[in-house]
Amino acid sequence: LFGMYAIEAYLPEAGDPARVRDTIQEAEQQAADDTYTGARSSLRTLAAYRRTAGLNRELLTRSLLHESLFVVRYGNLANASTRASSIATRLEQRGNDAPGIDVALAANMLRNGAAGAARERAASAVRTSPADPYAELVAGEAALLDADTAEAAAAFGRALEKGGGARAQWGLARALLAANDPAATDAVVATLTQSPRHVEARIARAQHLAATDWDGAVQLAREASGLVPIDGSRLVAPAGVRANALTLLGRLHLAHGQRSRAREIFEMAIAAAPDNVEALVGAGNTLLHEGRARDALTRYTTLLE
Repeated sequence: LFGMYAIEAYLPEAGDPARVRDTIQEAEQQAADDTYTGARSSLRTLAAYRRTAGLNRELLTRSLLHESLFVVRYGNLANASTRASSIATRLEQRGNDAPGIDVALAANMLRNGAAGAARERAASAVRTSPADPYAELVAGEAALLDADTAEAAAAFGRALEKGGGARAQWGLARALLAANDPAATDAVVATLTQSPRHVEARIARAQHLAATDWDGAVQLAREASGLVPIDGSRLVAPAGVRANALTLLGRLHLAHGQRSRAREIFEMAIAAAPDNVEALVGAGNTLLHEGRARDALTRYTTLLE
């Protein structure tokens, strides 16, 4: 095994080092806007070169990093967790002797919900790769999972200083939102400035505007849910995120007494994510306000199943 793994670096399947670096750079540029669409594009770019350079260990570690972060942010969509597990096994077979292994393993631990272990490994990655913003990004995600909002904000702030872009900015915003810090409002706005098509930041901004600018909040929620296009195309997000946007939109209409429209939108949210609690509650409350107690009971009962 030692001989086999030592020799494989010289095989064609190990890829061209320069092309590997270019591929990783291209993938990370695609992911730089921190959108679901960008993240999916980056995973496809990495996967495409793994088909011909699947023995390149740097490509494997960076692929494990991005597949794992995708699962952390969006869940196990498009079999990302299966791919991450497969890549982790290939690295383990090689003794985890690979460039960038610390940050890759930290992200993999985070994917598996091991926040404490991920924080320790991410700290090691920061020491070994101090200029890599992804080491700080993983540290921030791990701290956030561990409910340490202060450290999460600090780590995302460092990632931002190291060029982490919108991904670091949105991480900072999420940490501040979780801490109920007033600075969260500016952090959300800054995220949208860096990434104008950021769905989750658009939802957060709509929530901030709900009490003072109903029209603005409704427009942002409609855009986030993909009901209206922006510059000719609709925003794309996972079903759960889209359901959150629709649920917010439903609450906004209900607050203005627009019950029929609110009920219609809550039902759209439930269709997108049938287990969305807020959407089910919203639909039930709307039906109750309309005097449809039996229909409302059906929605409330669903929550107990």
